[in-house]
Amino acid sequence: ISDSQFNWLQAELRRRKECRHGLLVELDASLLLERPELAEKMQRLKDLGITLVLSDEYGGLSRIEALQCYPATMLRIPFGAVENVPSKTFMELLQPWYHSGRSLIVDRVLNTDAVAQLWAMEIAYLQGDALAASSPRLDYQFIEHGL
Repeated sequence: ISDSQFNWLQAELRRRKECRHGLLVELDASLLLERPELAEKMQRLKDLGITLVLSDEYGGLSRIEALQCYPATMLRIPFGAVENVPSKTFMELLQPWYHSGRSLIVDRVLNTDAVAQLWAMEIAYLQGDALAASSPRLDYQFIEHGL
C-alpha cells in the first residue's frame, strides 16, 4: 500500500467510522516473510482499527513462530497443514499464537469428519466446500465479535 493509498483509506475511515471495525484485510504470509519491512505498513493499518489476517497458502506449521511478530489477529492455513499433525504437537506449536489472543482459520476442509478433530484443537473458524453456510449469518457473527 502506497502512502497516497494509505492516506485515502485513513480519510475514508474517519469519514465512515462505522466501517472501521468491520474491515478485514487479508495479507499473503509468504510475501511478508520475504519482505519483513512490510510489518511497519501492517502496523499502520492495525492502528487504524483494521483487522489483519495472514493467509499462509503453503501452510507449514513451522512458519507460525516467524509469523508471530506480525500484528495480525488471525492466521488462515489450509487443512493439509494440520491434517496429520497430532493434537498435542499442534497445541504446542500454536500455544504462543493463541496466548497472544489470536485465532486460526483452517481452510479447505474437505469433509465433515475432520470437524471434531479441528474443534478439539481450538481452531476458531473452519472453511471449506464441505462446510458451506446455509445463510450469511455466520459472516455476521464474525463481524459482530470484532474479528
